[in-house]
Amino acid sequence: MTLRVGCRNTTRTRLVGSTVTVLLGGLGAGAAPVGAAEHPVGHDVQRIVVPDSATTDTVRQVDVHLWYPADPATVAARPKTVYRSVVHGVAVPAPYTPLAWTVDAESAREDAAIAPDGKPFGVIVFSHGNTNDPIDYAPTLERIAAGGFVVAAPAHTGNTQDDTRIDALNALPGAVRVPCNDGRAGPCSRTNVPFSMADRTRDVSKVLDAVGGWFGTRVDAAQVGLLGHSRGTLTALATAGGSAAPLPGVPCSGDPARCWPLSADPRVVAVMGMAIGQQPISLGVDYLGVRVPTLLVSASGDAMSPPSVSERAMLEMRANPDKQLVSLTNGVHRSFDSNYCAEMRAAGLIAAADANAVLDKHTFDRIASSPNSGLGIDYCPFASFAGLEQLTRDVTGGFTPTPANVPRTGLDTDTVKTQMAQLAVAFFGSRLARAAGVSVQGTVPATLALTLGAPASFGTFVPGVDGSYDASTTATVITTSSALLSISDPSVVAPGRLVNGSYVLDQPLQVRANGAAFGPLGPVLSYAGPVSHAVATIDFRQPIGRTQPLRTGAYAKTLTFTLSTSSP
Repeated sequence: MTLRVGCRNTTRTRLVGSTVTVLLGGLGAGAAPVGAAEHPVGHDVQRIVVPDSATTDTVRQVDVHLWYPADPATVAARPKTVYRSVVHGVAVPAPYTPLAWTVDAESAREDAAIAPDGKPFGVIVFSHGNTNDPIDYAPTLERIAAGGFVVAAPAHTGNTQDDTRIDALNALPGAVRVPCNDGRAGPCSRTNVPFSMADRTRDVSKVLDAVGGWFGTRVDAAQVGLLGHSRGTLTALATAGGSAAPLPGVPCSGDPARCWPLSADPRVVAVMGMAIGQQPISLGVDYLGVRVPTLLVSASGDAMSPPSVSERAMLEMRANPDKQLVSLTNGVHRSFDSNYCAEMRAAGLIAAADANAVLDKHTFDRIASSPNSGLGIDYCPFASFAGLEQLTRDVTGGFTPTPANVPRTGLDTDTVKTQMAQLAVAFFGSRLARAAGVSVQGTVPATLALTLGAPASFGTFVPGVDGSYDASTTATVITTSSALLSISDPSVVAPGRLVNGSYVLDQPLQVRANGAAFGPLGPVLSYAGPVSHAVATIDFRQPIGRTQPLRTGAYAKTLTFTLSTSSP
């Protein structure tokens, strides 16, 4: 009877709540946790005028949300920011009631003065996803601002959630038409991809033109970082690298993804993108032109833009020496929308109490029931649904949220917003400083690596004889922080015991590391700090009594080796 103990290698860190895989390159690390904010945060909204890409005589009014380090001496006197739609309170025909939901900021104070002292703050322009709004990501952007950046987030007129709300309002019977912000006739939400991408990149460049006038010498607008989500990630990449040339002989009408009239903005020195846009649209970026440091984050459960889209983009950036790809295990496309759960709840409470609050219901439905990008039940905690169970059942086809079954992925937006803010502060902190030449430094990526030796084999078990059988393998560890090596049996059949079909050994498997005392499966070795290629000897012992019935064949289990840390 030959026993082989198969081993599965897993690495887990606190970075995304479950698993992080650095697929290409290393992950910039070293920033202090954003939870211990260095700066209080202010918020303001400025309006810019941008030429429209679809016409020659039309301009688009673009509102730009600004989050920034605030003056600690005066910020407490300013009111806390309240986020709301642009159609909040706009009159609607009877019997309907105006849209009324609002969401309080986590920490931002409205119209606070920018911090007056210290070196100029780096600028990050954030580009939201298709039919999103900047406030959908407000908690994440507040935290990035607290880390010492000015974050400017244009609402890409014609491609926002508020554009869809204006269309919904205008569709109500008897409504007095609300004009679109681009001056054209409705619908306000535009679907033409080339025009949308041209408008978006123009918005980004116009924000860069204006930000110095808003904050003066307190910002360095000559070298900036771009952050995006979904189509906003493609906006950032296209602004940094330009657009791909149309295919020879293929008219734009046949290949709209490759017909963006875009060129790179030289002020962009780093790009971070969360959940890149859909594959057909992603082909419009000139990835060879993206040569600035680039960090992409994909979500393993993203049905709209699967990780393979980000992986392909990385491969296409052949000329980029500083590119990184991080996978968010259990994430979906909307896991990055850090304000979505709060917006959904605020709108849902109003809709549940008032059947005529159709615009609030519109907000609830669009967040709760978007299957391709992730349902609200996939990424929101139960607190978002308490009291809204019936509304949720109505829009999800009968799913009743409970504390035990949401979020269905096991990963909520609260976890993701913290980790994305930490990633952004660390990544842009090192890249913008390097581009500006203010420091010389090296960055160590957050690393956990585990390599296992050959499978462990006990050899032959002898029936009818008291015996203790030993087997060994090795585990080679690389970690940049303290870590814990554990061994577990994930099987639900006789956990911790070897099995041969329906036959189970009476005595549990024992394990030890580096000659310590044998014990049950569980934690076997701890590392107080960083190690590199540290080889541990892992011994297994299987006691078998002479009265143990042994069935012909192999007794085996596949064990899971987990290297984990609570420190990034």
